[in-house]
Amino acid sequence: MRERRLGEFVLVGRLGSGGMGTVFRARHQPTGRVVAIKLLASSLAGEERLRAAFADEVRAVAALAHPNVVAVYDHGEVASSEEGGPLVVGAPWMAMELAERGDLGAWRGRVGPLQLVAILRSMLDALAHAHARRVLHRDLKPQNVLVGGDRPGLKLSDFGMADLLGDDRPRGGGTPAYMAPEQLAHRWRDFGP
Repeated sequence: MRERRLGEFVLVGRLGSGGMGTVFRARHQPTGRVVAIKLLASSLAGEERLRAAFADEVRAVAALAHPNVVAVYDHGEVASSEEGGPLVVGAPWMAMELAERGDLGAWRGRVGPLQLVAILRSMLDALAHAHARRVLHRDLKPQNVLVGGDRPGLKLSDFGMADLLGDDRPRGGGTPAYMAPEQLAHRWRDFGP
């Protein structure tokens, strides 16, 4: 991949992509810090509903300064001077802590009982912290628990479907195999803190 500038960052490689967007490895030019940049897919950048969901994710994570939640360092939209390749003018992006060791799903079968208890405690602590700030994750699964980062340990990530309590917009979504029964039944007022 050809290096591209995005704000104060230089994109240096693609880490992965999904239906909603792409995550890049990037370097913050002033400090040299290596980060992950999540970019809304160019095909979706014009959809106001998805842009609002992306903004909700930025707000949700920004409210959660916690050692077991991926830190967000910066966010913005692609400027006309940055357009090219995967960068489309107006597409929202966020720079966040990079977890170098992948997600918990990749560690399946390699974690002993004591490690599993520690993992569960750290994720419950992160969720309790989020709930105390009126944020529901809504897509908790092994792939959204990252390993490593600037601060050692596990990091809860991908708040893309988070609900900010007090926001009356009902939302669907989640990964069915990991959803609570009340979430599957769309009884959205029944789940959460």
